[in-house]
Amino acid sequence: MEDKTDNRIENENITFEVYDSSISDEFECELDDLISANFSIPHSYLETIDYFKKYTVKKLLLICDYYSLTKLYHMNKKTKDQIINIIILFEQDPDNQDIVNKRRNMWYFIGELSKDKFMKNYVLW
Repeated sequence: MEDKTDNRIENENITFEVYDSSISDEFECELDDLISANFSIPHSYLETIDYFKKYTVKKLLLICDYYSLTKLYHMNKKTKDQIINIIILFEQDPDNQDIVNKRRNMWYFIGELSKDKFMKNYVLW
């Protein structure tokens, strides 16, 4: 029984195809499905794709400001890929887990407030 796995990136989606010579079925998954399926794809790779797909440079710079990385790394001279790599390196450091968790919670709360019909008028984001 021979399995052949093919990973490829198409625009903003990840397509994951599994071929089994004994079964002619194939299936495709998106990024969120791959994360929940716990495939052996490095977590930092998935985070990179997630940041690249969901965040503009302006939003990435807000994250850098929150972590006080903007002046340290002269972010205004960096490309989107470089900014994402700096953020991921910062977030992977175990010493930074408290501020990373706090930032993720705050971004979640801002998103929830922005979805509310009444509260979105008070969120300046």
